Amino acid sequence: MRILQINNVYDRLSTGKIVADLHREYTARGIESYVSYARGPKVGQPHVQKFNWEFYAHVNKVRAYLTGILYGGNIISTLRLFSQIRRINPDIVHLHCINDDSVNIYWLLKYLKKKGIRTVVTEHAEFLHTGTCGSAYECNRWLDGCGKCPQSKSMKFLFDNTHLAWKKMMDAFDGFDRGKLCVTTVSPWLKTRATQNSHFSVYQITPVLNGIDTVNFYRRVNSIVDRQTIELTGRPVVMFVTSSFPAPVKGTHFIEDLAKRMPEVDFLVLGQKGEVEDLPQNIHLLGRVYDRDKMALYYSLSDATILVSKAETFSMPVAESLCCGTPVVGFKAGGPESICLDEYCKFVDYGDVDSLQQALNYTLSQSFDRDKMSKEAIRKYSKKAMADGYIAVYNRLMEAK
Repeated sequence: MRILQINNVYDRLSTGKIVADLHREYTARGIESYVSYARGPKVGQPHVQKFNWEFYAHVNKVRAYLTGILYGGNIISTLRLFSQIRRINPDIVHLHCINDDSVNIYWLLKYLKKKGIRTVVTEHAEFLHTGTCGSAYECNRWLDGCGKCPQSKSMKFLFDNTHLAWKKMMDAFDGFDRGKLCVTTVSPWLKTRATQNSHFSVYQITPVLNGIDTVNFYRRVNSIVDRQTIELTGRPVVMFVTSSFPAPVKGTHFIEDLAKRMPEVDFLVLGQKGEVEDLPQNIHLLGRVYDRDKMALYYSLSDATILVSKAETFSMPVAESLCCGTPVVGFKAGGPESICLDEYCKFVDYGDVDSLQQALNYTLSQSFDRDKMSKEAIRKYSKKAMADGYIAVYNRLMEAK
């Protein structure tokens, strides 16, 4: 079986690491595996190819701003991707996140449909069933065609063409042979969202949870000594992972609020440091951490991990934390509460800081069997479990009449 995965990036950021992990796992199992990716440096690995240029991606970002159509354009890079597909001649093309100003999604789907190529489409975000936005939040306009988008300004469009973008996306999917297309989602919650779109519900939709590198993410039982290296004493420690701090979309203002309410707790923040003023002294900004072993140490030395996003389709920090034997507390964000280990997690309504504080205090007061938590999580979120899930989908497509 010859598999071609297509993604924005390779071996970096969340989806890039997922694709790289799958590529290595498939290769180890004797599957002929290829990857085509769009952004970032050339990696120089066998069967891994880049199909776009950074400058061209920036040009198409301007085009998207001017037209309000995020996933069109990209003529040259898309034609180059078609050439790679023809040369590889895969049994199955597996599409991941391809929404980074790099490929014409409408052309790509129509090309795969016309050529009769078996296709797996993984939804890591919502843009394929909404037509434009990666997170629709409480908006339901995508159910009947979008238009007059409440997020158009935040997405920095010159014109609101979300209705046209929605129509183009649905047209690209419509008519795909049902035996040649399978949609997967990274959480049961995201499957529920996708099945509300009548254009998607005609295809088989299967949740396959993201896998993480459990070779690195496991409980480090001696991590308590590492508290001294970041000037922590015996006080409770809460971990928070974000892309940057501050970041309103990730709810970092809630962390500041909690830190003021809970001066007896130390909050460790992993994420790029921005400009902040009057930060509570019990917030420790550790910067962005790329080393997985180091991240696992931080999870392991913490007494809880907190999640304050408004919407998440999966949430890697939830899986990583549980694999390191650390419970999770957070706002209900969709995906996390549908993929978590319920025994070790507590979620409250978004924005309810009083309930969040109560849930955090409750969790910090509990005595968990952290070794048991880690073992259960590793079974659920391992790369092997993820690869098994996707291979089952591939086999179903190969056997379909």
